[in-house]
Amino acid sequence: MKVFTALILVFTAYIVVGPKVQAASIKDVKPSHWAYKPIQKYVDNGYATLEEGCFYPNKAITRGEMAQMLVNTLRLPLDATVDLQAKDLTQEHPNFKALHKLIELGVFNNSEYIHPDNTLTRAQMAKVIALAFHVEVDNKNKTSFKDYNKSYWAKPYIESLADEKIITGKTATQYAPNDNVTKAHFVALASR
Repeated sequence: MKVFTALILVFTAYIVVGPKVQAASIKDVKPSHWAYKPIQKYVDNGYATLEEGCFYPNKAITRGEMAQMLVNTLRLPLDATVDLQAKDLTQEHPNFKALHKLIELGVFNNSEYIHPDNTLTRAQMAKVIALAFHVEVDNKNKTSFKDYNKSYWAKPYIESLADEKIITGKTATQYAPNDNVTKAHFVALASR
């Protein structure tokens, strides 16, 4: 718990005072948007890029896009040397280096298929955030949701993050593990 708290403090301090690029004007995210502040920080710090001035906050984020934002956020070097088993990830993929690095770190499994262009689900997001930020994951959680069973693969990740108030359900009893994660949701969550 102490290590997790220390990591969050360091991460938060880095976002707040880290190196900044020129403040960008985001055409499709107004100051009234619920995730305006974390999105603006991500763009200003170079963790996320704009497409023709737009962030597309409601667009479902792909596994590759998420990997790129995550390695940018953590300022990870992109020099990975693990031999990839993935048949669906080539060096030409725009997020190849980020995915390769996260596979090397164990955030993604080094398996036959990575599905870099598939959208990220809420269950997958919980696992990625827990592993990338070294959140202690166990089965002794106070929080539970009713829309997955006790043996669900992502249960310990979801409930451990919910106990730490990093994630919430869609309702008090429903997590919606198979729903897609939007770019705005991922940035807001990673900022926590």
